Amino acid sequence: MRNIKQPEDPLRRCIRQTVITSEPFLRPMFLGIDEAGRGPALGPLVVAGLVAPDEGKLHQMGVRDSKILTEKKRNDLFPVLSEGYYHCIMEIPASTIDLARVTMTMNWLEVVCFASIIASLQRGKVTIHPSIIGEVNLVIGGVRSSVTKVILDAADVNEKRFGEEVRDETHLIEDIGGVGFLSKHKADRDHPVVGAASILAKITRDRRIKQLSDEIGENIGSGYPSDPKTKKFLKNYVDRESDLPPFARRSWETCLKLVPREGQRTLMDF
Repeated sequence: MRNIKQPEDPLRRCIRQTVITSEPFLRPMFLGIDEAGRGPALGPLVVAGLVAPDEGKLHQMGVRDSKILTEKKRNDLFPVLSEGYYHCIMEIPASTIDLARVTMTMNWLEVVCFASIIASLQRGKVTIHPSIIGEVNLVIGGVRSSVTKVILDAADVNEKRFGEEVRDETHLIEDIGGVGFLSKHKADRDHPVVGAASILAKITRDRRIKQLSDEIGENIGSGYPSDPKTKKFLKNYVDRESDLPPFARRSWETCLKLVPREGQRTLMDF
């Protein structure tokens, strides 16, 4: 008896087509990570990561290292990047930085923050490295994408070591097998995807500093110890209150010098 070919099940055809059309999601997806606010005496450290399939498009948009862009250009790009790309922004307030400094260096804090960004984006939900104790604000936005290569703006004098440390600490909290790592100084200058992350980080920190100024009713400057406005604010505040403002990094030498020993709280008081 002759075999009669049965018509193809429409559901099977639909499933097969779904597999075929998923192929574009296998294209390389680059994750750039950078920070803003490592050195200030006031306000948070902000670390940001952004995922993009094509650095060329970011370059055409005018994405560069945030430090070389005008404030207007940064503000114009921020909604385009935060609304159009998969990204993660992590704020580490001054009190959490002080707690971290009891057990780790700022370099290591950045290592575990970068690892938290990678794990959160790969998992699609907030994932904080367990060594970070205290308040942390981490938000994820955009359509989830699987990362194939991570590009880091190295915070260590040794680029390779920094990349290896971030990779190893990420492995502790999320499976990232097969993901490539590139760790470079000036990566925000040379790689638009890292430049995009630097814009997210800087704008987020700048807005937080403005919010802190508005809440306290004084101009606190940029928060950097070299800023005359920040110096003036800190001196006047300590003269008036005999203590540091709540958003000051008490472990910073600049702050330690301002507060009288008898009035100074230890880090264990937080």
